[in-house]
Amino acid sequence: MNFTNRDVTKNIIEFIKNNDLEFTAGRRNSDLVTLCGFIDYLCNYVNDHEISDSYDLVEEIDSNEELNMIFSDWIHFYGGETAYDDIDTIWVYARQASYGKWWTLKENRDNFTIHSPYLFAEKEKV
Repeated sequence: MNFTNRDVTKNIIEFIKNNDLEFTAGRRNSDLVTLCGFIDYLCNYVNDHEISDSYDLVEEIDSNEELNMIFSDWIHFYGGETAYDDIDTIWVYARQASYGKWWTLKENRDNFTIHSPYLFAEKEKV
């Protein structure tokens, strides 16, 4: 069984809910940087680099109704194209800068609820 982009999306939705990320005024940037680091962690460290370059956060937000609702305030405030460009810029930077590496330390992960029913049990113990 392979970890797919859909598995990443399920995990980030759980992560957003479990950690009360909102992507609203005053929290957009910090919540997105936190999320992008977590996504990089999922793609590169939980999943052994198998999907690190294929996960497209903007595409997932656009195509996944639940993610679209989560980001609706941001999209509505800035307009679709500008909002998506901002989100993509931060996601690409976080991925290139290996923000996920921060999440590999247990003491850092302990500050967040990252356990999701969608993570493979053996992968969750990174």
